[in-house]
Amino acid sequence: DLICIGTDEPVGKALQLMKEHGLLSLFITKNEQFTGVVSIYDIMTFVAFGAFRMDGTVTYTALDTPIGDIAGTHEETRQVWCYEAAEPISATMEALSKGVHRVLVKLHDKGPDGRHRYKVVTQTDIIAHLSRHAAEHKASGCDPNVGKDLEELHLYEEGKTVLTVPSTVTALEAFRKLEVRDHTCMPIVDEKGAIITQISASDLRGLEEYDLPKLTTNVLEYLRFRRGGRLTHPITCSK
Repeated sequence: DLICIGTDEPVGKALQLMKEHGLLSLFITKNEQFTGVVSIYDIMTFVAFGAFRMDGTVTYTALDTPIGDIAGTHEETRQVWCYEAAEPISATMEALSKGVHRVLVKLHDKGPDGRHRYKVVTQTDIIAHLSRHAAEHKASGCDPNVGKDLEELHLYEEGKTVLTVPSTVTALEAFRKLEVRDHTCMPIVDEKGAIITQISASDLRGLEEYDLPKLTTNVLEYLRFRRGGRLTHPITCSK
């Protein structure tokens, strides 16, 4: 079922729902109508800059803020993209190619209450579908790009520096850097530049008010706290 949150519900509840259901965003409703979207990236920005006073002390009531007040912080969540189930998959490409990570799909059938039912289609769903059918596309020759490597396709910007987070900073500094540099995730590196792990906006899911001071601790300490004592290494690939 589609997991939604009311526009007047607190930020803290949104973080809990995201953790419980493994989500990175929630559709916001008011009077049973979709009014917006909020992502973990929106919440990260709010927490990093709105949950701490100028002197660095915590504003514990920050997570009581209505989720509707921070929806649309980033361009991705400023519009609800919705498609009919009968539309072709290509119809979603406009939104997904603009950085939108998920869209609503209105199903043909209605629920027991007579209302339309909705599902979410994500970028991951589209990629998984293409991946499952990549071999047949390559064999048929209908898409010559399937067999090309990343370098041939120019899917990355040559010479562009990969932004990183030094392992000596606090988690709060790391999250603020993500927002300032417009990234949802960055690798964390040691003093020699070797990748240790990564930090992303999703590392805030499930955060409670009493956890807020943890953001002022070392970023690796914070991540071990959030990940049950483990540091996961990011997935990489060669060009």
